[in-house]
Amino acid sequence: MKKFRILAAILAAAILCVGAVGFAACGDNGGDDNGGGGGTIVGGGNDDGGTTPSTTTYQYDITMWVGEGTDTITAQMINDFNSSTDTSVNPGFKFNATIEIQSESTAAGNATSKPADCADIYCIAQDQLARCVNSQVCQSLNSTSTSFVESTMSSTAVDAAKVGNVLYAFPMTLDNAYFLYYDTSVISEQDVGSLNAILTDCKNANKNFSMNLTSNGAWYDMSFFLGTGCYSNWTTNENGQFTGYEDNITSGSSAAYAALKGIQLVTNSGCYSSSAEASELTAGTPSAALVSGIWSYNAAKTNLGDNFGVAVLPEFTVANQTYQMKTYLGSKMMCVKPQDDTYKALGLQYLARYLTSAECQMTRFNEVGWGPSNTSAAEQATGSAALDVLNKEIEQGITVAQGQFPTNWWSVMALLAGSAKDDTTFTDANYNVMLTTYQNSLNALVNATS
Repeated sequence: MKKFRILAAILAAAILCVGAVGFAACGDNGGDDNGGGGGTIVGGGNDDGGTTPSTTTYQYDITMWVGEGTDTITAQMINDFNSSTDTSVNPGFKFNATIEIQSESTAAGNATSKPADCADIYCIAQDQLARCVNSQVCQSLNSTSTSFVESTMSSTAVDAAKVGNVLYAFPMTLDNAYFLYYDTSVISEQDVGSLNAILTDCKNANKNFSMNLTSNGAWYDMSFFLGTGCYSNWTTNENGQFTGYEDNITSGSSAAYAALKGIQLVTNSGCYSSSAEASELTAGTPSAALVSGIWSYNAAKTNLGDNFGVAVLPEFTVANQTYQMKTYLGSKMMCVKPQDDTYKALGLQYLARYLTSAECQMTRFNEVGWGPSNTSAAEQATGSAALDVLNKEIEQGITVAQGQFPTNWWSVMALLAGSAKDDTTFTDANYNVMLTTYQNSLNALVNATS
């Protein structure tokens, strides 16, 4: 595992002086820095029940998990935080950080399976937030951090960072969605809006159409269900426990039938490749179209060269009805692990605010192409064709805000899509069997979750 050590500089005497800096503590170990829920420490004295810091240096060793390609820039960001003389950004904390590469898709699983080994700050995909809260490895935001998130972030990202009505995470991005990369020498602008035409073009050119509709592709499977008006919405309480759901993917549903037929349109096209990787564009039998996200932008642009194209998701036609494919829209989140040391907890809130500030989000955009959740940074983030297309999808209503899901729901959905892929009858009766199996699995999942 790749690691970096950031060596903290010696604290400046003026910042080290407890009397020069006001701190506040709150009883939930989240730390509070505005007096809400705790007392303000001035000159070593306090009114919070006698709590005083164990040292006057406020230096801490921490571990942080970040996604691939962001370790070096995160190291620099923490160095910048450590050296900041702006007390509204950093009133005197210094962090010696060990930064480890940990995918946002696996960090939550590792955090919840071994809470004692969980990083002090870690980054996850938003649909994993509830399980982190339920496993008590995610600290709720203190009042200052809550105000920061609510006043600087997109409302969609703010909602994504909540479990129940409580904010538990700092949004880093608002770009977890997908769209279409394509080879302009194979697919024309006239055809790029129609999935049916795209599949025909790919087949005629002996090229593939790549989309992950396999056993781990439920996120992409939902593009067809969302497009026909289907939904599966889950609610949680403030402890991260799932308390209810609404789901209309049922037997007898014409919308569910149409979604299954849409999946079959792709998987039975004769040119289907089950992948969302940009490497498909230069494979032995290359793909002329790829459904993927902003993470594939640089590789797709390189692989397609002068023939690079990117567009919003297309429409698809089944049984003489046309539907617009849609994508979930989600965020990458930064979570803070609960701490026994109140002052460390407070410092981590300061650090997480800085790492998700407009400045740091712009750094990630410029270095790795991530789309900001901070509204000010989002206005500045220009020059990315992929992000421009994502913004078009948002404007055109092609995105659906992603909520929280039980971990195993994704497997249940993938099994439904897999049944459609393997089906050779294409009858409503068989669709009903698939959908009944899905609902039975859903009920079992609900009982297990409860």
